Amino acid sequence: MNKFLRDLRSQPLISSVTIIGTALSIFLIMVVVMLHNINVTPFAPESNRGRLLHGQYVHMRGVGEQEGNESSMSTSLPYLKELYGDMPGIDEVSYVAAQMKRMDVKGAGGRPYAVDLALVDDAFFRIFDFNVLSGKPFDHAASEAGLKEAVITESVARSVFGATDAAGREILIGGIPYKVAAVVADVSTLATNAYSQVYVPYNVTNMASWTYGNEHTPEGGPFSSYLLRSKDATVQQVKDETARRIEALSSRKRVNDSYEIIYHEQPYTQEEYIIPHGSNSTPDVASERKQRYASYLILLLIPAINLSVITQSRLRRRVSEIGIRRAFGCTRSRVIADIITENFSVTLIGGVIGFIFSVVFAWIYCSASMPSFGLSSSGSNVHAGMLINWSTLGMALLFCFVLNLLSAGIPAWRASRVSPVEALGGLTR
Repeated sequence: MNKFLRDLRSQPLISSVTIIGTALSIFLIMVVVMLHNINVTPFAPESNRGRLLHGQYVHMRGVGEQEGNESSMSTSLPYLKELYGDMPGIDEVSYVAAQMKRMDVKGAGGRPYAVDLALVDDAFFRIFDFNVLSGKPFDHAASEAGLKEAVITESVARSVFGATDAAGREILIGGIPYKVAAVVADVSTLATNAYSQVYVPYNVTNMASWTYGNEHTPEGGPFSSYLLRSKDATVQQVKDETARRIEALSSRKRVNDSYEIIYHEQPYTQEEYIIPHGSNSTPDVASERKQRYASYLILLLIPAINLSVITQSRLRRRVSEIGIRRAFGCTRSRVIADIITENFSVTLIGGVIGFIFSVVFAWIYCSASMPSFGLSSSGSNVHAGMLINWSTLGMALLFCFVLNLLSAGIPAWRASRVSPVEALGGLTR
Protein backbone atom coordinates (compact mmCIF):
# COMPACT_ATOMS: atom_id res chain seq x y z
CA MET A 1 0.00 0.00 0.00
CA ASN A 2 2.87 2.38 0.84
CA LYS A 3 4.42 1.69 -2.54
CA PHE A 4 1.08 2.36 -4.19
CA LEU A 5 0.68 5.69 -2.36
CA ARG A 6 4.25 6.70 -3.24
CA ASP A 7 3.53 5.90 -6.87
CA LEU A 8 0.43 8.12 -6.80
CA ARG A 9 2.36 11.01 -5.24
CA SER A 10 5.32 10.66 -7.60
CA GLN A 11 3.09 10.90 -10.70
CA PRO A 12 0.21 13.17 -9.64
CA LEU A 13 -0.85 14.17 -13.16
CA ILE A 14 -1.00 10.64 -14.54
CA SER A 15 -2.67 9.37 -11.36
CA SER A 16 -5.27 12.16 -11.47
CA VAL A 17 -6.06 11.52 -15.14
CA THR A 18 -6.40 7.79 -14.43
CA ILE A 19 -8.77 8.34 -11.51
CA ILE A 20 -10.86 10.92 -13.41
CA GLY A 21 -11.03 8.69 -16.50
CA THR A 22 -12.12 5.72 -14.40
CA ALA A 23 -14.69 7.83 -12.55
CA LEU A 24 -16.17 9.08 -15.83
CA SER A 25 -16.38 5.57 -17.23
CA ILE A 26 -18.09 4.13 -14.14
CA PHE A 27 -20.36 7.20 -13.96
CA LEU A 28 -21.62 6.71 -17.52
CA ILE A 29 -22.17 2.98 -17.30
CA MET A 30 -23.82 3.09 -13.87
CA VAL A 31 -26.23 5.83 -15.01
CA VAL A 32 -27.33 3.52 -17.84
CA VAL A 33 -27.67 0.61 -15.40
CA MET A 34 -29.65 2.60 -12.82
CA LEU A 35 -32.06 4.12 -15.33
CA HIS A 36 -32.84 0.60 -16.55
CA ASN A 37 -32.99 -0.99 -13.10
CA ILE A 38 -35.39 1.60 -11.71
CA ASN A 39 -38.02 0.07 -14.01
CA VAL A 40 -37.48 -3.48 -12.73
CA THR A 41 -36.10 -3.12 -9.19
CA PRO A 42 -38.72 -3.78 -6.48
CA PHE A 43 -39.67 -0.87 -4.22
CA ALA A 44 -42.85 -0.03 -2.32
CA PRO A 45 -45.61 -0.19 -3.29
CA GLU A 46 -44.28 -2.42 -6.09
CA SER A 47 -42.21 -4.64 -3.83
CA ASN A 48 -43.49 -7.74 -5.67
CA ARG A 49 -42.10 -6.82 -9.09
CA GLY A 50 -40.14 -10.08 -9.15
CA ARG A 51 -43.42 -12.02 -8.99
CA LEU A 52 -45.62 -9.53 -10.88
CA LEU A 53 -47.05 -10.53 -14.25
CA HIS A 54 -49.00 -8.39 -16.72
CA GLY A 55 -51.94 -9.54 -18.82
CA GLN A 56 -53.12 -6.69 -21.00
CA TYR A 57 -53.83 -7.27 -24.71
CA VAL A 58 -55.66 -9.60 -27.06
CA HIS A 59 -54.72 -10.09 -30.72
CA MET A 60 -57.26 -11.75 -33.04
CA ARG A 61 -56.96 -12.81 -36.67
CA GLY A 62 -59.74 -13.86 -39.02
CA VAL A 63 -59.88 -17.34 -40.56
CA GLY A 64 -62.20 -18.83 -43.15
CA GLU A 65 -64.83 -16.28 -44.17
CA GLN A 66 -63.16 -13.66 -41.93
CA GLU A 67 -59.68 -14.22 -43.38
CA GLY A 68 -57.83 -10.94 -43.91
CA ASN A 69 -59.39 -9.26 -40.89
CA GLU A 70 -57.25 -8.61 -37.85
CA SER A 71 -57.77 -6.84 -34.55
CA SER A 72 -55.70 -6.16 -31.42
CA MET A 73 -56.64 -4.11 -28.37
CA SER A 74 -56.97 -4.07 -24.60
CA THR A 75 -59.18 -6.75 -23.12
CA SER A 76 -62.70 -7.21 -21.83
CA LEU A 77 -63.33 -8.32 -18.26
CA PRO A 78 -65.07 -11.63 -19.16
CA TYR A 79 -62.13 -12.60 -21.38
CA LEU A 80 -59.56 -11.85 -18.67
CA LYS A 81 -61.54 -13.78 -16.06
CA GLU A 82 -61.85 -16.79 -18.36
CA LEU A 83 -58.15 -16.63 -19.21
CA TYR A 84 -56.60 -15.99 -15.79
CA GLY A 85 -59.29 -16.93 -13.27
CA ASP A 86 -58.36 -19.77 -10.88
CA MET A 87 -55.03 -20.23 -12.62
CA PRO A 88 -52.56 -22.62 -10.98
CA GLY A 89 -49.40 -20.90 -9.75
CA ILE A 90 -51.13 -17.54 -9.24
CA ASP A 91 -51.88 -16.16 -5.75
CA GLU A 92 -53.82 -13.05 -6.78
CA VAL A 93 -55.37 -11.61 -9.94
CA SER A 94 -56.39 -7.96 -10.12
CA TYR A 95 -58.58 -6.58 -12.90
CA VAL A 96 -58.22 -2.85 -13.50
CA ALA A 97 -59.18 -0.23 -16.06
CA ALA A 98 -56.43 -0.05 -18.68
CA GLN A 99 -56.44 3.76 -18.59
CA MET A 100 -56.52 6.19 -15.67
CA LYS A 101 -59.04 9.00 -15.62
CA ARG A 102 -58.61 12.67 -14.76
CA MET A 103 -61.27 13.78 -12.28
CA ASP A 104 -62.08 16.68 -9.97
CA VAL A 105 -62.26 16.05 -6.24
CA LYS A 106 -63.29 18.32 -3.39
CA GLY A 107 -64.51 18.30 0.17
CA ALA A 108 -67.65 19.88 1.54
CA GLY A 109 -67.54 23.56 0.68
CA GLY A 110 -64.01 23.33 -0.71
CA ARG A 111 -62.66 24.08 -4.15
CA PRO A 112 -62.13 21.28 -6.70
CA TYR A 113 -58.73 19.73 -7.47
CA ALA A 114 -57.86 17.70 -10.56
CA VAL A 115 -56.42 14.28 -9.72
CA ASP A 116 -55.51 11.00 -11.40
CA LEU A 117 -58.10 8.31 -10.70
CA ALA A 118 -57.63 4.55 -11.13
CA LEU A 119 -60.50 2.07 -11.39
CA VAL A 120 -59.37 -1.09 -9.60
CA ASP A 121 -60.58 -4.02 -7.51
CA ASP A 122 -59.80 -5.18 -3.97
CA ALA A 123 -57.05 -7.59 -5.12
CA PHE A 124 -55.08 -4.58 -6.36
CA PHE A 125 -54.30 -3.67 -2.74
CA ARG A 126 -53.07 -7.19 -1.97
CA ILE A 127 -50.67 -7.24 -4.93
CA PHE A 128 -49.23 -3.78 -4.25
CA ASP A 129 -48.05 -3.03 -0.71
CA PHE A 130 -49.35 0.47 -0.04
CA ASN A 131 -48.42 2.25 3.16
CA VAL A 132 -51.86 2.74 4.72
CA LEU A 133 -51.99 5.82 6.96
CA SER A 134 -55.67 5.79 7.87
CA GLY A 135 -58.55 3.30 7.52
CA LYS A 136 -58.25 0.30 5.22
CA PRO A 137 -58.83 -0.20 1.45
CA PHE A 138 -62.27 -1.33 0.29
CA ASP A 139 -62.85 -5.09 0.52
CA HIS A 140 -64.13 -7.68 -1.95
CA ALA A 141 -67.79 -7.12 -1.08
CA ALA A 142 -67.52 -3.36 -1.60
CA SER A 143 -65.62 -3.86 -4.85
CA GLU A 144 -68.15 -6.33 -6.26
CA ALA A 145 -71.11 -4.20 -5.17
CA GLY A 146 -69.58 -1.05 -6.63
CA LEU A 147 -69.95 0.89 -3.39
CA LYS A 148 -68.94 4.52 -3.53
CA GLU A 149 -65.73 4.09 -1.54
CA ALA A 150 -62.36 5.60 -2.37
CA VAL A 151 -58.74 5.17 -1.38
CA ILE A 152 -56.89 8.50 -1.59
CA THR A 153 -53.26 9.51 -1.18
CA GLU A 154 -52.00 11.68 1.65
CA SER A 155 -51.51 14.70 -0.65
CA VAL A 156 -55.15 14.54 -1.71
CA ALA A 157 -56.24 14.13 1.91
CA ARG A 158 -54.22 17.16 3.03
CA SER A 159 -55.47 19.32 0.16
CA VAL A 160 -59.13 18.38 0.61
CA PHE A 161 -59.38 17.84 4.39
CA GLY A 162 -56.24 19.48 5.76
CA ALA A 163 -55.11 16.23 7.43
CA THR A 164 -54.28 12.61 6.57
CA ASP A 165 -56.68 11.14 9.15
CA ALA A 166 -59.59 11.25 6.71
CA ALA A 167 -60.96 7.69 6.73
CA GLY A 168 -64.75 7.70 6.94
CA ARG A 169 -65.14 11.26 5.68
CA GLU A 170 -67.02 12.24 2.52
CA ILE A 171 -65.26 13.38 -0.64
CA LEU A 172 -66.86 14.49 -3.90
CA ILE A 173 -65.37 12.82 -6.98
CA GLY A 174 -66.72 14.25 -10.20
CA GLY A 175 -69.55 15.74 -8.13
CA ILE A 176 -70.56 12.34 -6.69
CA PRO A 177 -70.15 11.69 -2.94
CA TYR A 178 -67.77 8.89 -1.93
CA LYS A 179 -66.71 7.65 1.49
CA VAL A 180 -62.95 7.68 2.08
CA ALA A 181 -62.11 4.06 2.90
CA ALA A 182 -58.39 4.64 3.41
CA VAL A 183 -55.57 7.13 3.06
CA VAL A 184 -52.25 5.82 1.71
CA ALA A 185 -48.82 7.37 1.39
CA ASP A 186 -48.12 9.20 -1.87
CA VAL A 187 -47.05 6.86 -4.66
CA SER A 188 -44.05 7.74 -6.80
CA THR A 189 -44.80 8.24 -10.49
CA LEU A 190 -41.89 5.84 -11.07
CA ALA A 191 -44.16 3.09 -9.72
CA THR A 192 -45.99 3.03 -13.04
CA ASN A 193 -48.21 0.05 -12.16
CA ALA A 194 -49.42 1.22 -8.75
CA TYR A 195 -49.42 5.00 -9.27
CA SER A 196 -52.57 7.03 -8.92
CA GLN A 197 -53.95 9.60 -6.49
CA VAL A 198 -57.46 8.22 -6.04
CA TYR A 199 -58.56 4.57 -6.35
CA VAL A 200 -62.20 3.51 -6.63
CA PRO A 201 -63.88 0.18 -7.51
CA TYR A 202 -64.32 -0.26 -11.27
CA ASN A 203 -67.86 -1.43 -10.53
CA VAL A 204 -68.91 2.15 -9.70
CA THR A 205 -69.22 2.31 -13.51
CA ASN A 206 -70.81 -0.18 -15.90
CA MET A 207 -67.49 -0.76 -17.70
CA ALA A 208 -67.46 -4.43 -16.63
CA SER A 209 -69.90 -5.08 -19.49
CA TRP A 210 -68.07 -3.00 -22.09
CA THR A 211 -66.58 -4.68 -25.14
CA TYR A 212 -64.72 -3.24 -28.10
CA GLY A 213 -64.69 -4.39 -31.68
CA ASN A 214 -67.73 -6.15 -33.18
CA GLU A 215 -69.87 -9.20 -32.53
CA HIS A 216 -66.99 -11.45 -33.60
CA THR A 217 -64.42 -9.87 -31.27
CA PRO A 218 -66.04 -9.47 -27.81
CA GLU A 219 -62.67 -10.22 -26.18
CA GLY A 220 -61.66 -6.59 -26.64
CA GLY A 221 -62.47 -4.14 -23.87
CA PRO A 222 -61.21 -1.49 -21.42
CA PHE A 223 -59.43 -3.79 -18.93
CA SER A 224 -55.97 -5.10 -18.13
CA SER A 225 -54.80 -7.35 -15.32
CA TYR A 226 -52.03 -7.89 -12.78
CA LEU A 227 -51.13 -11.38 -11.61
CA LEU A 228 -49.09 -12.24 -8.52
CA ARG A 229 -47.15 -15.42 -9.19
CA SER A 230 -46.85 -17.97 -6.40
CA LYS A 231 -43.37 -18.32 -4.93
CA ASP A 232 -43.23 -22.01 -5.83
CA ALA A 233 -44.37 -21.50 -9.45
CA THR A 234 -42.17 -20.51 -12.37
CA VAL A 235 -42.94 -17.90 -15.00
CA GLN A 236 -42.76 -20.57 -17.70
CA GLN A 237 -45.36 -22.72 -15.93
CA VAL A 238 -47.77 -19.76 -15.90
CA LYS A 239 -47.06 -18.97 -19.56
CA ASP A 240 -47.58 -22.61 -20.55
CA GLU A 241 -50.95 -22.72 -18.78
CA THR A 242 -51.92 -19.40 -20.43
CA ALA A 243 -50.94 -20.76 -23.86
CA ARG A 244 -53.06 -23.86 -23.24
CA ARG A 245 -56.07 -21.77 -22.24
CA ILE A 246 -55.67 -19.43 -25.21
CA GLU A 247 -55.55 -22.39 -27.57
CA ALA A 248 -58.76 -23.75 -26.04
CA LEU A 249 -60.46 -20.36 -26.40
CA SER A 250 -59.09 -19.99 -29.92
CA SER A 251 -60.38 -23.41 -31.01
CA ARG A 252 -63.87 -22.49 -29.87
CA LYS A 253 -63.62 -19.08 -31.49
CA ARG A 254 -62.57 -20.50 -34.89
CA VAL A 255 -65.84 -22.41 -34.99
CA ASN A 256 -68.14 -19.71 -33.58
CA ASP A 257 -66.66 -16.49 -34.96
CA SER A 258 -64.15 -17.49 -37.69
CA TYR A 259 -61.41 -15.83 -35.63
CA GLU A 260 -58.40 -17.15 -33.77
CA ILE A 261 -56.47 -15.65 -30.85
CA ILE A 262 -52.75 -15.15 -31.34
CA TYR A 263 -50.58 -15.98 -28.34
CA HIS A 264 -47.85 -13.41 -27.62
CA GLU A 265 -46.26 -15.13 -24.61
CA GLN A 266 -48.38 -13.35 -22.05
CA PRO A 267 -48.55 -12.71 -19.18
CA TYR A 268 -45.42 -10.56 -19.24
CA THR A 269 -42.83 -10.22 -16.52
CA GLN A 270 -41.84 -6.71 -15.44
CA GLU A 271 -38.73 -6.92 -17.63
CA GLU A 272 -40.80 -7.93 -20.66
CA TYR A 273 -43.48 -5.36 -19.93
CA ILE A 274 -41.13 -2.34 -20.00
CA ILE A 275 -39.80 -3.28 -23.46
CA PRO A 276 -41.65 -1.21 -26.10
CA HIS A 277 -44.21 -3.43 -27.81
CA GLY A 278 -47.66 -3.23 -29.32
CA SER A 279 -50.86 -5.13 -28.75
CA ASN A 280 -50.03 -7.34 -31.75
CA SER A 281 -46.36 -8.06 -31.00
CA THR A 282 -44.20 -9.95 -28.52
CA PRO A 283 -41.51 -8.17 -26.46
CA ASP A 284 -38.07 -9.28 -27.68
CA VAL A 285 -36.16 -9.73 -24.41
CA ALA A 286 -33.13 -11.36 -26.03
CA SER A 287 -32.63 -8.48 -28.48
CA GLU A 288 -33.09 -5.86 -25.77
CA ARG A 289 -30.53 -7.58 -23.54
CA LYS A 290 -28.02 -7.82 -26.39
CA GLN A 291 -28.34 -4.10 -27.07
CA ARG A 292 -28.00 -3.29 -23.38
CA TYR A 293 -24.95 -5.51 -22.89
CA ALA A 294 -23.38 -4.10 -26.07
CA SER A 295 -23.77 -0.58 -24.68
CA TYR A 296 -22.10 -1.72 -21.43
CA LEU A 297 -19.21 -3.19 -23.42
CA ILE A 298 -18.72 -0.03 -25.47
CA LEU A 299 -18.80 2.12 -22.34
CA LEU A 300 -16.08 -0.11 -20.88
CA LEU A 301 -13.86 -0.62 -23.92
CA ILE A 302 -13.43 2.99 -25.04
CA PRO A 303 -12.10 4.30 -21.70
CA ALA A 304 -10.17 1.05 -21.13
CA ILE A 305 -8.11 1.67 -24.28
CA ASN A 306 -7.21 5.18 -23.13
CA LEU A 307 -6.51 4.07 -19.56
CA SER A 308 -4.32 1.26 -20.88
CA VAL A 309 -2.05 3.81 -22.58
CA ILE A 310 -1.85 5.83 -19.36
CA THR A 311 -1.02 2.70 -17.35
CA GLN A 312 1.72 1.81 -19.83
CA SER A 313 3.18 5.30 -19.44
CA ARG A 314 3.12 4.98 -15.65
CA LEU A 315 4.88 1.60 -15.80
CA ARG A 316 7.75 2.93 -17.93
CA ARG A 317 9.00 4.79 -14.87
CA ARG A 318 9.11 1.55 -12.92
CA VAL A 319 11.11 -0.52 -15.39
CA SER A 320 14.20 -0.60 -13.16
CA GLU A 321 12.13 -1.70 -10.16
CA ILE A 322 10.57 -4.49 -12.21
CA GLY A 323 14.04 -5.51 -13.44
CA ILE A 324 15.38 -5.79 -9.89
CA ARG A 325 12.40 -7.91 -8.85
CA ARG A 326 12.85 -10.15 -11.88
CA ALA A 327 16.61 -10.44 -11.17
CA PHE A 328 15.85 -11.63 -7.63
CA GLY A 329 13.56 -14.36 -8.89
CA CYS A 330 10.13 -12.73 -9.04
CA THR A 331 8.03 -14.62 -11.59
CA ARG A 332 6.22 -13.02 -14.50
CA SER A 333 2.84 -14.06 -13.12
CA ARG A 334 3.66 -12.36 -9.80
CA VAL A 335 4.66 -9.15 -11.61
CA ILE A 336 1.40 -9.21 -13.58
CA ALA A 337 -0.67 -9.91 -10.45
CA ASP A 338 1.02 -7.10 -8.48
CA ILE A 339 0.53 -4.54 -11.25
CA ILE A 340 -3.13 -5.47 -11.74
CA THR A 341 -3.72 -5.36 -7.97
CA GLU A 342 -2.09 -1.93 -7.66
CA ASN A 343 -4.04 -0.64 -10.64
CA PHE A 344 -7.26 -1.98 -9.15
CA SER A 345 -6.75 0.32 -6.17
CA VAL A 346 -6.69 3.30 -8.54
CA THR A 347 -9.69 1.90 -10.41
CA LEU A 348 -11.59 1.41 -7.16
CA ILE A 349 -10.97 5.01 -6.09
CA GLY A 350 -12.23 6.28 -9.45
CA GLY A 351 -15.09 3.78 -9.35
CA VAL A 352 -16.32 5.00 -5.97
CA ILE A 353 -16.22 8.61 -7.17
CA GLY A 354 -18.01 7.70 -10.40
CA PHE A 355 -20.62 5.64 -8.55
CA ILE A 356 -21.42 8.49 -6.16
CA PHE A 357 -21.83 10.96 -9.03
CA SER A 358 -23.97 8.46 -10.98
CA VAL A 359 -26.36 8.12 -8.01
CA VAL A 360 -26.62 11.91 -7.69
CA PHE A 361 -27.18 12.34 -11.44
CA ALA A 362 -29.77 9.53 -11.64
CA TRP A 363 -31.63 11.01 -8.65
CA ILE A 364 -31.69 14.50 -10.22
CA TYR A 365 -32.62 13.14 -13.66
CA CYS A 366 -35.50 10.98 -12.38
CA SER A 367 -36.78 13.77 -10.13
CA ALA A 368 -36.70 16.30 -12.97
CA SER A 369 -37.92 14.10 -15.84
CA MET A 370 -40.86 12.49 -14.01
CA PRO A 371 -43.42 15.26 -13.46
CA SER A 372 -45.43 15.85 -10.33
CA PHE A 373 -49.07 15.20 -11.20
CA GLY A 374 -51.91 17.20 -9.75
CA LEU A 375 -51.77 17.43 -5.98
CA SER A 376 -48.88 15.00 -5.49
CA SER A 377 -46.20 16.76 -3.50
CA SER A 378 -43.80 13.86 -3.98
CA GLY A 379 -43.68 13.78 -7.78
CA SER A 380 -41.33 11.00 -8.78
CA ASN A 381 -40.31 10.76 -5.10
CA VAL A 382 -36.95 9.12 -5.82
CA HIS A 383 -35.21 7.61 -2.83
CA ALA A 384 -31.97 5.69 -2.38
CA GLY A 385 -33.68 2.30 -2.30
CA MET A 386 -34.81 2.73 -5.92
CA LEU A 387 -31.28 3.42 -7.16
CA ILE A 388 -28.97 1.51 -4.83
CA ASN A 389 -29.27 -2.17 -3.92
CA TRP A 390 -26.96 -5.16 -3.75
CA SER A 391 -27.43 -5.73 -7.48
CA THR A 392 -26.25 -2.25 -8.51
CA LEU A 393 -23.41 -2.29 -5.97
CA GLY A 394 -22.32 -5.69 -7.30
CA MET A 395 -22.45 -4.46 -10.89
CA ALA A 396 -20.42 -1.36 -10.00
CA LEU A 397 -17.73 -3.55 -8.41
CA LEU A 398 -17.80 -5.92 -11.39
CA PHE A 399 -17.41 -3.06 -13.86
CA CYS A 400 -14.48 -1.71 -11.83
CA PHE A 401 -12.82 -5.13 -11.94
CA VAL A 402 -13.40 -5.60 -15.68
CA LEU A 403 -12.22 -2.06 -16.45
CA ASN A 404 -9.11 -2.68 -14.38
CA LEU A 405 -8.45 -5.96 -16.16
CA LEU A 406 -8.89 -4.38 -19.59
CA SER A 407 -6.80 -1.28 -18.85
CA ALA A 408 -3.98 -2.94 -16.87
CA GLY A 409 -3.84 -6.45 -18.31
CA ILE A 410 -1.85 -5.74 -21.48
CA PRO A 411 0.55 -3.21 -19.89
CA ALA A 412 1.19 -5.66 -17.04
CA TRP A 413 1.86 -8.50 -19.47
CA ARG A 414 4.27 -6.34 -21.49
CA ALA A 415 6.08 -5.21 -18.35
CA SER A 416 6.51 -8.81 -17.23
CA ARG A 417 8.10 -9.70 -20.59
CA VAL A 418 10.98 -7.22 -20.14
CA SER A 419 14.19 -9.12 -19.34
CA PRO A 420 16.06 -8.16 -16.13
CA VAL A 421 19.09 -6.97 -18.16
CA GLU A 422 17.00 -4.65 -20.34
CA ALA A 423 14.99 -3.42 -17.37
CA LEU A 424 18.05 -2.59 -15.31
CA GLY A 425 19.41 -0.72 -18.30
CA GLY A 426 16.21 1.36 -18.44
CA LEU A 427 15.02 -0.18 -21.74
CA THR A 428 11.55 -1.25 -22.69
CA ARG A 429 10.29 -3.33 -25.52
